[in-house]
Amino acid sequence: MKQKISLLVLMLILNLTTFANKFQAIDINPGGSISVEDVTRIVKVQNLKLKTALKDIQAKNQRINQAAVLPNPEFEIESENIYGSGEYAKLDNAETTIKIGTPIELGGKRHHRIKAAKLNKMISMHMYALVLSDVMKQTRQLGIDVLKQQDLLELAKKRVKTNQSLLNEIKVRVEKGRLSIVEQKRANILVSQSELAIKKRNLALTKSRNQLSLMWGFPEAQFDNIQGNIENIDPLPSLDVLDSQLDQSVALKIKKEVLELSRTNNSIERSLGVPDLTLSGGIKHDRSTKDKSYVISGSFPLPIFDRNTGAIKASEYLLIEKELELEKLSLEYQNKLNSLHHELTVLKIEISELKQKIIPQAKDVFNTLKDGYLQGKFSYLAVLEAQNSLFEFKESYIETLVQYHKLFFEIKQLTGEIIEGEENE
Repeated sequence: MKQKISLLVLMLILNLTTFANKFQAIDINPGGSISVEDVTRIVKVQNLKLKTALKDIQAKNQRINQAAVLPNPEFEIESENIYGSGEYAKLDNAETTIKIGTPIELGGKRHHRIKAAKLNKMISMHMYALVLSDVMKQTRQLGIDVLKQQDLLELAKKRVKTNQSLLNEIKVRVEKGRLSIVEQKRANILVSQSELAIKKRNLALTKSRNQLSLMWGFPEAQFDNIQGNIENIDPLPSLDVLDSQLDQSVALKIKKEVLELSRTNNSIERSLGVPDLTLSGGIKHDRSTKDKSYVISGSFPLPIFDRNTGAIKASEYLLIEKELELEKLSLEYQNKLNSLHHELTVLKIEISELKQKIIPQAKDVFNTLKDGYLQGKFSYLAVLEAQNSLFEFKESYIETLVQYHKLFFEIKQLTGEIIEGEENE
């Protein structure tokens, strides 16, 4: 029931996408501050991969129509006793027969052919869903990269402020003769280094924005920033819960449908081993007597030599192959899910430790050393090392959050949840 509802919602998305494509003459490259919802909405309409996948579904619709078409009837005209010798030298004794015949497909050929076409369309729809999930995962991961660069830029600005504050305090003490002018020069270098880091962060942010805007077809981004808080992470479900959701994987659904298509192809090959019957009927005219009569005939090939046994055997082997491929993919996804869950568990612990313990402690150490340095108790090198450690831990915290988000999107794609999220929108 859940799968049927999912397919209905997917069809609705396809129809809405087609509707949007008809009425959107010019693609949008948004500016200003945008949300994740804005990004996904634009990507669903403008992404070229999705447009291409949509065309394949439209093509498969026509394949269904073609599969349902009945064979064309045959028209036949035959004349006997013409242009021979004696009394048959002319057309006076000609016998002309006009017939119309039609092949009748036996063995369920048409039924299996239509079923195969419908399965191919279903596979195309899920292929669209697979492309959609991949595009949405990539889009959200690139969005997280933008958030990361925004946070790293803000962190670099805070580092400049910290260094500038330290420089100002050193200047006061240099003027009072408590510190050497060399200490002021060292602090100036530190400020210059942190200002250079801001320039690098700005370039990295521009690059990440441009990579994201490529998802909706523009190589140069116009938006300034993405709204969001990178610290808002999704809770990690238990492995048992994720295992139960694995059946909703789009890739596994495709493999199951490919397996069903292989069964149908096997049925098609078996039906091709059943000869088709051709029925014909018409009228015969005897010119010599002016008499007319009706003609009816039937024919079918005798399955003596060709019973399509080779193709049937081949389809059976292909069916076994598809069964093994499904089993193999299921095991691969199970292993991948276990691995992702383990990595996310480790990252979750690391995030908690960095936020709750390591960063606060590093901040306390830095503040203590900075105050002590200004009082002449500690060396400048000790302050510098403490500051580097503090900001490295903060950068590591951001990187760990990013890694968590990206791996979580992998799990969402694996379990089909990322598609459910897009359908709910």
